Amino acid sequence: YDEFGFEINEEDSRLMAMMDIGHHQFEDPGLRLRWLAYLEFTHNPGVSEFSWDQLANYLPRDDKLFELVRCGVPHQLRPQIWPRLAGSLVLRQKVPLTYKELLRRTVESSAQSVARQIEKDVMRTMPQNGCFSSKNCTGVKRLRNILRCLAELFPEIGY
Repeated sequence: YDEFGFEINEEDSRLMAMMDIGHHQFEDPGLRLRWLAYLEFTHNPGVSEFSWDQLANYLPRDDKLFELVRCGVPHQLRPQIWPRLAGSLVLRQKVPLTYKELLRRTVESSAQSVARQIEKDVMRTMPQNGCFSSKNCTGVKRLRNILRCLAELFPEIGY
């Protein structure tokens, strides 16, 4: 299986071996450096060493940022970059409800009909993927939690 849970067959393995990239995603180290240089020189207040804590929760749009996004966000930087691009860090500051609190609330108040439907749907999601292949897999648990939270947050929509 690859890092996303998809099975790697013989043809994939041969192709990856020919490309000399192994079973891990190939990333251009130059692109990672370009991202870090952009962040440090464009969004780092002051001359101090770059730190994620000093970076704003939202990245203002400019031509250079669009160019970098089109080239791709390196895998190692995604946990820091995507929330800033999506604006989720700003939203998190505005909304007092956390995911953990919402998840706790769903366990306490989950309707049986919603829970049954979610359970059916989760097990039909990508059964060939290693993350969703059985009821106790990580992907199944995470998707179940997310769907329960969405059903709790938006009861008027239903599930």
